[in-house]
Amino acid sequence: MIHIHKTAIVPYTVRDMFVLVNNITDYPKFLPWCKSVTVHSRTESKVVATISMGGAGLEKSFTTTNVIKTDERIEMGLLEGPFHHLQGLWNFHPLGKEGSKISLELEFEVSNPLLRISLEPAFTKITNTLVDAFVKRADKLHGKF
Repeated sequence: MIHIHKTAIVPYTVRDMFVLVNNITDYPKFLPWCKSVTVHSRTESKVVATISMGGAGLEKSFTTTNVIKTDERIEMGLLEGPFHHLQGLWNFHPLGKEGSKISLELEFEVSNPLLRISLEPAFTKITNTLVDAFVKRADKLHGKF
C-alpha cells in the first residue's frame, strides 16, 4: 500500500482553499491528468463522484464518496474503481487572518497485480503533485503572487 502525506502553507483563507478542493467539477480545468468528472449526488455534507484520469496511454476511472465538514476537512472513500483500497483526507487549518495550512493524506493500493505495475507509479506521481496543483490554482484565482 502506498501512503502519501503532503502539506502546504498558503496566503489564502481556509475558505478559499476548501472551495477549490471541494469544487471537483473544475478539476479538468487545471489538473492535466483529470479528463472528466461526473457528480452522481451532492449534498452539503456528502458528494459521490467519478473522476476519469488519463495520460501516457493509461485511462481509468474511480468513484468516491466524499464526506464534507465545511471549511475543515474532506474525507474520501472508494466506492468503485481499479483500487483495492483508496482513502484520503484533506484538512484545512487557519493560520491568522489571511493564511492557512492545507494537508492531504492519501493511501491506496491497486487491485490488479498487472495494472499495479503501470497505475501505481502514475497515481503516486499524481498524488505527490496534487497539493502543489491546488496552490498554483489558488495563485491564479486569488493572485497574491
